[in-house]
Amino acid sequence: GLALIAGIGTRYVALALGFLYISVAQGSLLQFALVQLFLALFALGAGPVNLTRPINLVFNRMRGLALGITIGGIGLTAAVAPPVVGRLIEDHGWRAAYQLLAVAVICVAPLVLLLLGSRRVEVKAAVAAVGAQPPQVLRDPLFWRLAAAFALVALGVSGFITHLVPMLTDDGMPALKAAQVAGLLGVAVLLGRLGVGFLVDRIFAPYVAAGVMLLTTLGFCLLAVDRVARSGEGFEAALSDGSVVRSRSLVLATGGKSIPKMGATGWAYEI
Repeated sequence: GLALIAGIGTRYVALALGFLYISVAQGSLLQFALVQLFLALFALGAGPVNLTRPINLVFNRMRGLALGITIGGIGLTAAVAPPVVGRLIEDHGWRAAYQLLAVAVICVAPLVLLLLGSRRVEVKAAVAAVGAQPPQVLRDPLFWRLAAAFALVALGVSGFITHLVPMLTDDGMPALKAAQVAGLLGVAVLLGRLGVGFLVDRIFAPYVAAGVMLLTTLGFCLLAVDRVARSGEGFEAALSDGSVVRSRSLVLATGGKSIPKMGATGWAYEI
């Protein structure tokens, strides 16, 4: 209870100080990278995932939806913050943007701690609920398989999200427009977490996770392909890195005009 609140409060303060430090830093690229690593570690410690422990202990029914609402807040922030920060960077520079982030963290932290303290949950209760001590968990192969799976997902998805705006600006999109696109990603995160939370209350959670990962893979593929067209020898796909892949045959899931209510088009038929 109190230990959890104190720990999260300390991480919020460290996160705000890190933002302030970057806003006035004049050091090397290595120094900037080290500070970013420091911020990433404390951002994870202050993130919504840490709030899942009290949610798991308090909610027995509709737990998935409760978790979705809890961690979906970051999607709401991701939808609002990029356009605001992008406008601030355009008008006042990136240093002012980091200062705004520091102020936002300090302003939000008391509210988070107040809401978290309204119902204290002891760590011993969590241990009793799962029936295992930390040393036992570390010897369980399932723990390491889950850790590896989460690490791979974070490496792919988080790496993409972090570099989304630079990729768009490198491709010629204005910075403010790229920030607005990043805001749409936040809307998708919010809806996705609410939807996944709703589904895991009704469907075996690993099946839901596998489906979500397949959709993520499809999204990456769509970003990788810039154009698909018929060529003299079959079909060619122009990739976003400038290379071209040619094939004699091509399989497309059309949907087409048979499902117009879903926003389908005749694109595949035209090819």
